[in-house]
Amino acid sequence: MKCYATSLDKIRTDLLVWGRELNDLVQGPAQMLTQDGRQVLADLVCRIAVIGQVKAGKSSFVNALVGRPGLLPADVNPWTTVVTELHFNCSNAPDGVAAAFKFFDHDEWKTIAQGGGRIRELTERLVPGFAPATLSRHLEAMRRRAESRLGREFQKLLGATHKFATLDHATIERYVCAGPDGAAVKSGDGPGQYADITKTADLYFKSNEFGFPTVMIDTPGTNDPFLVRDEITRRHLDGADFHIVVLTAQQPLSTADVTLFRMLRGLHKERIVVFINRIDQLINLPDDAQAIAERVRDGLQVEFPGVNVPIVVGSALWANSSLLIDRIDLSSTLSASFADYARHVTRCELGAMTAGMPQIPTDEMARILMACSGIPELNHRLSQAMLDSHASRTIAHMAANFCELARMGEISTQDEIVRLEQLMRTSSTESKEHEARKREGEAGRAQQLSVDIEQTILELDRQLSALAQTECDALSRALNETIETFSRQECLRLDEVMSRGKSGRVWRCDTAAVRRLIEAEYMKRFQETERKILDPEYNIFPRLRQSVAQVLPDAFQDRGMTLQPPPITPPSLSILGRALVFDLDYPWWLAWWTGRLSKEDRLAELDRMIKREFLPIVDDLVNAARSRLTEQVAATLLNARVICSGVVDTLRTQSEWHAAKVQELLLTGDNTNGDLMGEHRRNLAELREWLQRWETVGKRLADVRDRCHQLLLGV
Repeated sequence: MKCYATSLDKIRTDLLVWGRELNDLVQGPAQMLTQDGRQVLADLVCRIAVIGQVKAGKSSFVNALVGRPGLLPADVNPWTTVVTELHFNCSNAPDGVAAAFKFFDHDEWKTIAQGGGRIRELTERLVPGFAPATLSRHLEAMRRRAESRLGREFQKLLGATHKFATLDHATIERYVCAGPDGAAVKSGDGPGQYADITKTADLYFKSNEFGFPTVMIDTPGTNDPFLVRDEITRRHLDGADFHIVVLTAQQPLSTADVTLFRMLRGLHKERIVVFINRIDQLINLPDDAQAIAERVRDGLQVEFPGVNVPIVVGSALWANSSLLIDRIDLSSTLSASFADYARHVTRCELGAMTAGMPQIPTDEMARILMACSGIPELNHRLSQAMLDSHASRTIAHMAANFCELARMGEISTQDEIVRLEQLMRTSSTESKEHEARKREGEAGRAQQLSVDIEQTILELDRQLSALAQTECDALSRALNETIETFSRQECLRLDEVMSRGKSGRVWRCDTAAVRRLIEAEYMKRFQETERKILDPEYNIFPRLRQSVAQVLPDAFQDRGMTLQPPPITPPSLSILGRALVFDLDYPWWLAWWTGRLSKEDRLAELDRMIKREFLPIVDDLVNAARSRLTEQVAATLLNARVICSGVVDTLRTQSEWHAAKVQELLLTGDNTNGDLMGEHRRNLAELREWLQRWETVGKRLADVRDRCHQLLLGV
């Protein structure tokens, strides 16, 4: 990941440096834009979520990926609900804090303990044969265990955060491990002391392993009737830039894995990477690894038709062994076919094997193990995806806007120099009077221009807000019609099946097709609306140039203004991965078939069920689109207002200043002209110094912008 990420981070830090220089030059609203922009750049991070089933080896994989074997406990009890975030080189890391563990608050714990709300609803609907008492017993056991460990401190700890200045493995185990066999642990006495009430663990590192500020997110598992983990994992999906799905080579793309990919539906599929772990346990390498990868690839084509989700095969064990090469015995780690796999990956022969170990130098063995682990290939995939991330688009946006502000400052300073030189050449009383009237007129027109531009922006705000509302209403109608059509088709299919008699009844409501239809319609309409918002019809800058040309034809000498619109990240479609009653297995459908409903009642019930399941999803999707488009309209107009007001304020200030200076010339006699001319020469020298600063900052920012453009386009 480091190559492209390092280059992108250098661009980010250069923008911070020259953005500070720009902030010292700009005035008024433009300062707000540069200050906010620099804060955004400083806080930028790449967020990578690692997700997968319990016991898929996620924590061992994270340890290998961050180059710290043994950092996270790799044998975590399935009841653990902790999300662990590892922060690398992040500017917002708290001073003096190496680790922070946040506990569930009173309301969150009450929901968990009672087993109510969405968690209970999903459990009752989605777990075949589920008895509500089962989850209640699990939750009650979890509560009793927490109270046994924490005693009177239990209630006081809810909602609190524990912070540590240093980090060690034992501390992490106290907060994220459930302890051996869930046994009760006395306060301050071993692993699992706070595990039952810990919500998140944040670990902070000043090192820069990934080349760009990065947060690695290790999520709970997703394949247990205790659905608290599923809910917590789901909440952390939308906030990640990339998703690494860890599968196990022993059971790749199981039913639980398919459910996980459905949760990921619409989450920018080009930023999903699959890592098939534990190929070290396969007997026939490399053939078995290739066969498993093909099986997973075929399965993903069903979930994501036409999308090539990258698949990497490897072993977290091999990667961690590579990092600990001097401290472990590899004889039990390498299978008989490892040499064949190493030859397949590295094109190198390991040579003679003695006691299951190749007779090669230790550092060479470490290199081969790491190459075979798949971690280098995965890093390469992440590096490529980094160039099409929210962070890269934000950096490009800031670079373009900083350049525009610098260019407008340079142009306005050049114009001010021209006007001052023109003023200094004014000698006769008649020419002074003419110049005074001209400058007073310009100042008045610039004042009116400021009012006109603000009214134009307000009108555009109303138009764009109405556009977003209209398009979202149309989106809602289109998606509802999609559900209506799907329901009619499924009812017709069921009617046909029931007409065949009991012996011919084979029918299952497959929601994959309708999910894909919703996704396609949703993204198409969202992108169309996005293009309309950015359409020239709603672009303020042509109107600004036209207004300036009409009011002040000499201003800026027809040099245009541009604006890089804020990047729009398409809204997440993870809502489409919400588990539905139709996703249940055979036992549930058997009960439905054997019910004593008439054919007409059964068809009507199916129609109600489809709409009851999907219409809330449509509402959530439309609300997400409306929120994202509203944010986009506000951000676009804010940038336009800042740059436009900066331009108009500069014009007005210049005109008012020059009008005042001409009046001074008219009111003073010849005996004081020398003093005024001296003042003008000093002002002129100062303006030329400012122009030099503007030119330097503008040149540096343009260089950064061009480097960013070249990096993102791969030229």
